[in-house]
Amino acid sequence: MTPTSDPSRPPSPARGGRLRRLAILGGPTTRPVSGRRWLPLYGVLHHVGRRSGREYATPVVVRWTGDGLFVPLPFGAGTDWYRNAVAAGGVRVTWKGRDHWLADPVVVERQSARPAFSGVMHGLLRLAGIGHVVRFEPGEEHRSG
Repeated sequence: MTPTSDPSRPPSPARGGRLRRLAILGGPTTRPVSGRRWLPLYGVLHHVGRRSGREYATPVVVRWTGDGLFVPLPFGAGTDWYRNAVAAGGVRVTWKGRDHWLADPVVVERQSARPAFSGVMHGLLRLAGIGHVVRFEPGEEHRSG
């Protein structure tokens, strides 16, 4: 079984370490610009900690299609934002300057989400060792978050 075939496992240690360092270093840089109308590559996932009850805002790469939103899962299904989204049944995402409610997070193979990503983006995901993405259904606007 390859590291990308199991969404509960992060990428290989070498790639996972580099990705994690990039995420840590890039977080402060991407957080202020994520979710803005002029930077549609990034959105901000708003989620609540399963145990702490604390509110979090996590910048992520997002791809919107007519029937849902896809978020690459570089660190596997064990990542806190994904586990929080599953526990809550969904999240609120700020994308293009607007809030959207998303429900029913499901991990899917990157290949099955290929239509959501451009050829270049799909190639970058493959090179980064990201084999899975989270698919969210559009949710109800009246949910509280």
